[in-house]
Amino acid sequence: MTHTNPAPVTSSAPGGGPGKKEKTLHTSSRSGIKDSVLGTRNLLVTAALGVVGCLFVIPLSYLFGPGVLNPTLFVWLNCAFMGVWLIPYLLPAVIVRRPGAMIIAGFIMGVISAFTTPSGPGALAGNVLGAVFVGIAMAVTLYRFWSTLMFMICGAVFGALNVVMMAASMLPDPTAVKIAGMFVVAVASTSVGVLLTQLLKKAVNKAGVAVNNDPAWAASAAQTKK
Repeated sequence: MTHTNPAPVTSSAPGGGPGKKEKTLHTSSRSGIKDSVLGTRNLLVTAALGVVGCLFVIPLSYLFGPGVLNPTLFVWLNCAFMGVWLIPYLLPAVIVRRPGAMIIAGFIMGVISAFTTPSGPGALAGNVLGAVFVGIAMAVTLYRFWSTLMFMICGAVFGALNVVMMAASMLPDPTAVKIAGMFVVAVASTSVGVLLTQLLKKAVNKAGVAVNNDPAWAASAAQTKK
């Protein structure tokens, strides 16, 4: 549905005589939605990234499934693989660059994982929670920053919260030294995960199979065409 906003414009007639014309500016009431994550193209790409994310989440869920490893080894290995866990949740933010993209992709990963992993229905809550952890830093800054530094901070928050949760629930003898060591390993891993996500973004943009909401990339592409 559209609405019209009359915008009077004054122009000069030939010979200096004043003349007035009125132009009508047509704007769509759906333009805001189109530019958000709920816009058709953004939503389709986000959904596709949710499906692609399952290529990471499902194997990791089997590798670190319940009872596969002893608790201490489970936590340390999860810290080492934290960057791999980060990629499927961060990729929608890096590519789509719209608030809510991570949550939608996380929900899709959770639904698929509920039927394909040992976690069952619990995978839905786990994947959504993982997406929320990644997006906390962006939400605090009201989604004003989409830089590599911000993604690094998102990864660090994701790693730190996961370390705290795992240490509190699985470690038989959690100590400050152990938790600090796990935090260092997790943040180092998520930093590598952010760099890998940026490489995936470049590959996707170069292939032209996704939306391109990055102004810097769009400007670079336009300059290359010239």
